[in-house]
Amino acid sequence: AQKQRFVYVALTNAAGVTLGIAIFALLLEHHGDDWARASFPSVFSSGTWQTTESLVQSYGGGGIFLVSCLPVLLHPVVIIGMLARIKLPILVGAVFAGRCIKCVCAAPCSFSGLSRARGRSCIYR
Repeated sequence: AQKQRFVYVALTNAAGVTLGIAIFALLLEHHGDDWARASFPSVFSSGTWQTTESLVQSYGGGGIFLVSCLPVLLHPVVIIGMLARIKLPILVGAVFAGRCIKCVCAAPCSFSGLSRARGRSCIYR
């Protein structure tokens, strides 16, 4: 039964992440760039910042999509996207698409791990 549900669970997870990111983006839009820099100073000084910034500058929404496919925090992506003035629907759509791919790819691994914890060798039996 779990095998059939993993896509549903993955898409639900991606939708929840996207909703949170949309709210965060609206907060950034409302409070401005200075608020983001004051509230998240570690994000601006991290190595992830430079990598994410170059991807977003080079590829725009496609860069946001690529980073969203990775198992990383999305706060830098949203901050960079907002600073780059990428439109909110493009930002949210790219995050959702990327997280869908990430979650669908990670779901079988998660279910397999649960199966092993229960003493079974594989969930797909």
